[in-house]
Amino acid sequence: MSKTISGNDVVISGIAGRFPLSNNTDELARNLYDGVDMITADDSRWPEGTFDLNPRIGKIHDFYQFDSTFFGLPQQISERVDPQARMLLEVTYEAIIDAGMSPQSLRGSKTGVYVGVSIYPMTEGYPDDIQPDLKQSLQRATMQTLSNLKSLYASRISFVFDFKGPSLMVDTACSASLSATTLAMNDMKLGNIDTAIVCGTHMLFEPFVLQFQQEAGLCSPRGVAAVLDQDADGFIKGEAVCCAFLQRRGDARRVYATMVNAKMNIDGNKTTGMFFPLAEAQEELMIDAYNQVNVNPLDLTYFEAHCTGTKAGDPQEIKAIYNAYVKAPGRTEPLPLGALKSNMGHAEAGSGVAAIIKVCIAYENECIPPNLNMKQLKDECLPYCPPIKPIVESMPYKPGLAAINNFGIGGANAHVLLEPNYKLGTSDGLRIAETIPRIVNICGRTEDAVKYVMDFIQNNPKRVTNDFLALLAQTMKYTANVNSSGMPFKGSLIIKKVSESSNNINYEYKRQIGFQKGKSARPLWLLFPGLGGQWPAMAKALMPIKIFADKVEECHQILKEFGIDLKPMLLSEDKASMASMTAKFCSTTAIEIALFEVMKALDITPDGIIGHSFGEIACAYADGCLNTREAMVVTSNRGIVSENNKTIPKGLMAVVGLPKSEAQKLCPNGVYIACNNAKDSVVISGLEKEMKETIKVLEEKKIFVRQLESSNIAYHSKYIQTAAQPLIDAINKHIPHPKPRSKKWLSTSLMSADPTEEALRYASGEYFAHNFVNPVMFYDRFKQLPADAIVLEIGPHSLFGKIVTETLNESSYVSLIKKDSNDKNMDLFLSGLATLYELGVNLSPEKLYPRCEWPVARNTQSINSLIKWDHSLVIPRRIYPERWCRGRAADMNVIVNCGTKEDEFYLDHSVDGNPIFPATGYLMLAWRKLAADMGKLWYSVPVIFENVQLKRALFLTQDQNTILTVKYLPLTGEFTIYENENVCVSGKMRAPGDDVLIAQHLIYENESKLSESQYSVERHDIYKELGIMGLDYGPAFQRLHKVGTNDFNEFYGECEWD
Repeated sequence: MSKTISGNDVVISGIAGRFPLSNNTDELARNLYDGVDMITADDSRWPEGTFDLNPRIGKIHDFYQFDSTFFGLPQQISERVDPQARMLLEVTYEAIIDAGMSPQSLRGSKTGVYVGVSIYPMTEGYPDDIQPDLKQSLQRATMQTLSNLKSLYASRISFVFDFKGPSLMVDTACSASLSATTLAMNDMKLGNIDTAIVCGTHMLFEPFVLQFQQEAGLCSPRGVAAVLDQDADGFIKGEAVCCAFLQRRGDARRVYATMVNAKMNIDGNKTTGMFFPLAEAQEELMIDAYNQVNVNPLDLTYFEAHCTGTKAGDPQEIKAIYNAYVKAPGRTEPLPLGALKSNMGHAEAGSGVAAIIKVCIAYENECIPPNLNMKQLKDECLPYCPPIKPIVESMPYKPGLAAINNFGIGGANAHVLLEPNYKLGTSDGLRIAETIPRIVNICGRTEDAVKYVMDFIQNNPKRVTNDFLALLAQTMKYTANVNSSGMPFKGSLIIKKVSESSNNINYEYKRQIGFQKGKSARPLWLLFPGLGGQWPAMAKALMPIKIFADKVEECHQILKEFGIDLKPMLLSEDKASMASMTAKFCSTTAIEIALFEVMKALDITPDGIIGHSFGEIACAYADGCLNTREAMVVTSNRGIVSENNKTIPKGLMAVVGLPKSEAQKLCPNGVYIACNNAKDSVVISGLEKEMKETIKVLEEKKIFVRQLESSNIAYHSKYIQTAAQPLIDAINKHIPHPKPRSKKWLSTSLMSADPTEEALRYASGEYFAHNFVNPVMFYDRFKQLPADAIVLEIGPHSLFGKIVTETLNESSYVSLIKKDSNDKNMDLFLSGLATLYELGVNLSPEKLYPRCEWPVARNTQSINSLIKWDHSLVIPRRIYPERWCRGRAADMNVIVNCGTKEDEFYLDHSVDGNPIFPATGYLMLAWRKLAADMGKLWYSVPVIFENVQLKRALFLTQDQNTILTVKYLPLTGEFTIYENENVCVSGKMRAPGDDVLIAQHLIYENESKLSESQYSVERHDIYKELGIMGLDYGPAFQRLHKVGTNDFNEFYGECEWD
């Protein structure tokens, strides 16, 4: 084709699905290429032998599980929702992920949802009759009705994913999902939506649909999907729940196929009847589809036909394809023809999207999979074949223009033209860790889900390309939220190249997996240290990271203007390069802002920043107050001014393992607390003589003390006050208009966020001079951080780990590199990033590597097939005849759940400590059934019971449902109540017609007779005596207030009713 590529082209960027014997598209592809007959016989839908049906159907087998908590659906709802509705949620998520998109990024977007479905009438049965006075009865009926409405398939997807575009069901019978595709494409072309979810779904749970189709000759009684074969005797029922994600090319990261055109028509009135296919209408649709977009029909390279195996349909379609695409002169090659229904059966409403997925599979693998069961071509098709060539063996294929047909039994036709992704991968794509090791972040519902992706990457090196890893990285940024149990397991795979031969690159794989607690993002704080962590060549290990190296080079060039050679400080192993304070200041600030640049590039955005001593220079950079040049000017002048000022007396600094209050008591005059670092750690600063004496005293008292290298300068004390103004002048010369500090920056030089001195509100010369001279109140300020903060130390060594975890009891500490560890620092750096990810920070590690140009190359590994859900919740599905069998349709089913508030009162009806269902409760159920059969409510229908027999006691438990089935024969009046096929009660009942109730008046005379009775018993004594007899009635069943009698033959009582 010569069609011009446009960013507005509608493309298929993600696919996913469940198919017979195939839980994902990769499994479907394997089964197609391996020639697996996906049509099987088993009893997963109904007992074999039911109605003498041939049981061979293309069935989805794993439909009992659902990850309900991820999608925010309570288990009670999930258990009642149609399996197709559950799977549609999962495949929608998978299709979006497959496109390299995070579904969370689409929340609130103009995404349309179009679901093709076939709704057969009278297959879902009716719920039990509603009893308005029983809350659970109404809830169950409501839940059962709304949960199983197929009309809510699309709306439920839009609700769960928060899509704002149109959401609709499409039912044109077997062409439903390709019709839905057409509607979605049109809405995208019209600008009504930005993206689209197109689904097709069909599953079969009732045998009578298959029964009437087999008996009518539509379905094969042999159970063989012999599409286009001479012996074809009908189609085989198949199942599919599948999804395609549509985007505009300009927004797509992956392109499986471009939608060249999609059109629909209908046969209209025809002499052969509504249900007979019409080749002329099909042909007209195909011609209109390619003419509308100026496509030459001779350019078609592959046709995926609707062919199902019916005697009438297949020849009509082959004739239409021939006339539309191959009849015209000029075709030099046969037209390959695929028939997916021969492999997996006819998925009816799901067949259109399933066919799209098959074409995408053929494109990706450059091979058309074989059709099955075609031994001898049908006579009616022989005139057209060749040039039409049904594929019976896997055929190598150069992807090109392809067409798909989908026809509905009522004459609704749909046709789609697709074009492949022409971008091809290169051998360099397999070079995934050339300059630095590759970190791959992976999140999952379970630990096994994370390990599954890791195992795939490690075991399939030929499938793991730069494109695949870039695409995968986009999908693994999940933000925890309260509406979902989320992706709590997060891990990283670090891939390091160890060797290379002519044909192979060998990698070493290291894994790191953690569990993210909580459903909200924890605050992230960056900590920039000051003096104490400097060491020779401390930047060397990270120089292969281009972002880092570029920033180091920029700092180097800036400092050259001031006669400072930065690179030897950062890269040389010579300790002399780090001897001066200027070297320590400049090298530390440079490495801190270089590391920050890497963090910023990785999309790591802090909630707060805090610095220690001159670490506040990097704070100012991170806060946006200083640019690179300004930061290096401040740090270099700090060193130059302090080292060149001859008026500063000789001093020392030392770390002391004491709380500030105790350290102050031991400090003589002339020695001051320079830094309050932690609850039991300070830095003292003072004149050389006094400091040496203090250190000696502390050592004698066995108190930890260690002298710091400070070039005999007592920083953060009054002894350097003479250098303050020169430092202010030097900084303000280069930064005449300082920027205000934001509230994100928590100052450790000031205890107030709003200092009275105006200049201290800015990253000014005055502020940095204040920092230079005054004590560092690190511990005082650090205590103000959130207790659960993630603290990332941005510096040349891990200095503050112990202080962080001891000060903030729920915090997590992360460092990036360590002193004297250049052989390990790259690994430590990547491990630190992995730890951040485990803690819930959604970073973008793909930015450490060469940029991927979207869309990715054809045949980039799918992602949908790597997603594993938490399917620990198994949802039992009743199958025929238990479900919707006419022989049981008249039964009333009652669920007693003593764990609910409505039914817990039953537990008060106990015999010998065992709760049992009350005898009158059975009669109540029977009464309700009698009234329901009359179309009335029980309290408006009098009832007479006769010959009631209690067969067995029914024991109740609080943690298990009890299901009672009430059967009633209106002609005889007989009723039976079962529990698990065991008879509990039987008898007869009737609603009186002309019968007269002769004892009604006694109810009204009871009160006066009770008050006049000679003998009486009160409630307390009644239930005390019954308890002695083993009848342990709780409050709900202690309703007799009083019983009285005169002769012990006739009794009167007063009973409490709700």
